[in-house]
Amino acid sequence: MKGVRVKFFRLLLPFSFPFLFSILHAEEEIPDAPPPPPSPPEVQEFSEERWIVQDEIILVADAKQDVFALANLVDLDGIYADDVWAGGRRVTFRGHAADDVRLFAAEVLTFDGIAEGGLRAISSGNMLVNTNSVVTGNAVLSAGRNLTVNGTFHGDLRASAPRLVMDVQVEGSLTLQSQDVTILASSRVGGNLYYQSNTRPNAPDGVVAGEWIQVEPDTGMQDTLRRWRWALRGIQLFTAFVVGLVMVRFLPRYTGFCVETMLKLQPSALLLGLFSSVVMGLCGYFLLPSVIGTGVGVIILLILFFLFYCGKIIAALALGATLVKHKVPLTFFRLSGGLFLGLAILYGLFALPFVGTTLWVLVSSWGMGAMIQTIRNSQRVLKLEIPDDLREDNPDSTP
Repeated sequence: MKGVRVKFFRLLLPFSFPFLFSILHAEEEIPDAPPPPPSPPEVQEFSEERWIVQDEIILVADAKQDVFALANLVDLDGIYADDVWAGGRRVTFRGHAADDVRLFAAEVLTFDGIAEGGLRAISSGNMLVNTNSVVTGNAVLSAGRNLTVNGTFHGDLRASAPRLVMDVQVEGSLTLQSQDVTILASSRVGGNLYYQSNTRPNAPDGVVAGEWIQVEPDTGMQDTLRRWRWALRGIQLFTAFVVGLVMVRFLPRYTGFCVETMLKLQPSALLLGLFSSVVMGLCGYFLLPSVIGTGVGVIILLILFFLFYCGKIIAALALGATLVKHKVPLTFFRLSGGLFLGLAILYGLFALPFVGTTLWVLVSSWGMGAMIQTIRNSQRVLKLEIPDDLREDNPDSTP
């Protein structure tokens, strides 16, 4: 029995050497070498104006002309001899621009470069201007949440955000528009400090070489936007009036049936318009991102826009016909006047705050439903009843 056990261990002995060796040298194993760091992107030379539209842009450039970048993620570095325009969800600029820099971000914007011209940066979220940043010209910074500004500005600086943190060196004047401003002691302002807030911002003594001046909020831009908004509404009114005249002149029968459908005040037309707009809008929206259905989605959305636009004109015609219905006969000239009057009333209602958009959707959907219902009614099969005396199977019928 002892000899059998000795032979059994002799058989296992060769197979046990690798196991014993791995145990004895387990601590002496050399770990795997770390992966090499990623190589920096190559410098791309641009001798002409360059437009770049991608999902992600990480660029180190030597550009001689303007560069326009639009992507979900934008990271620009290098030397730019002319203007730089960049927009995206997250935008970072760490290059050297010999001219103006324009940056627009939806979430986060970071500037860590040099702009020998001016700088204009707008972010719907947060914005950070790092310490190494240098701007030779004037700078305008605007953030929707937090704005932290460091660096050196040789010109004037204007910053606006709900919360501002300033640690800057400004040779010109500084304008702040915020109710929550923090100015650190290491900041220096060579000119005046203008603030658009109810209280004076807190800052240590000696930071501002000029004067502290409280100014009223700048309403010039708001007035300009308001004038442009009314001008645009006037252009829309005139365009809709011309399109309505074309519909009345070249499609009088169909336009008349649509207006008659609206004047009957049938709720089915409104429900049909709302249902059709929701279905077509969702179909177009979900087809746009697909590769095959992009064209179909665009066509569906264009058709929806056209029907919505014409539905508004049909509603204006119905309103105008109601206002001038006592005029008999209803000539083209009087109908044109009613159309203009109806459009003016509708555009005035659409301009009302809070309820204008809702009224626009309801009225346009109602007119759109009347158009679709008129097309559906025109496709119905006509039912003709033959009198009994004209039937062929009637013996009393005459040939």
